[in-house]
Amino acid sequence: MKHTDKHCGAGAVTPFPTMLRQWLARIAALLDDSPAPAELLELWNSKQAEIRAMLSRNEMDAALAAISLWQPLADIIPALTIIRAEALIKNNGSRELLIREVEDLLATDPENSDLQAAAAMFFIHAGLPDKGVSLLVQAGTKSPRHGLLWGELGDELMAAGDLQSALAAFEKGFMAQPQCHAMLRSMGDCYLRLKMPEAARAAYEAVLRQAPGDVQAKSALLRL
Repeated sequence: MKHTDKHCGAGAVTPFPTMLRQWLARIAALLDDSPAPAELLELWNSKQAEIRAMLSRNEMDAALAAISLWQPLADIIPALTIIRAEALIKNNGSRELLIREVEDLLATDPENSDLQAAAAMFFIHAGLPDKGVSLLVQAGTKSPRHGLLWGELGDELMAAGDLQSALAAFEKGFMAQPQCHAMLRSMGDCYLRLKMPEAARAAYEAVLRQAPGDVQAKSALLRL
């Protein structure tokens, strides 16, 4: 694990992708059919957040390269297969084949909230938003930490101009993660675009009660 963290963790100074894949393959061999240790899952969750950020910026080559490095652990961390499918479908991969692959994987462990959360974003990007939102609700019910994905969905909806749906997504995310001041700030931004300045003001003020140093919220309030 220390070698994996060295080549992939937040403190890595000089990442060596080839070595990372080798160490992950070694971990997979040692684990065999055993569950992934907590340290490995924590490292993957950090990397998954980076990959999702790449996908949101449409940096498909970088995202697929990062996913490829973790591929030796696909049998141990099933969400890897789903986020890979999400990247491929955004990169014009075979829609029907990828949907079937994700559905088959979900069927192997239908109550797994991590799989549900990953599959939710996949189905939304695959053009099946109702199915995606349903899975996101299920995942959030089992584990509030998945509530942050509502923020990601809200950002995409707001960028697409669907402000009412974006606001609903941010509200669901805030209900799941009430300590997330970034979700509150996004609600304020959405209220502004909906020409609801008083609601926006209330959201920004709530942000500052949670995070007094939030520069974006302070700046937004000054403009109101």
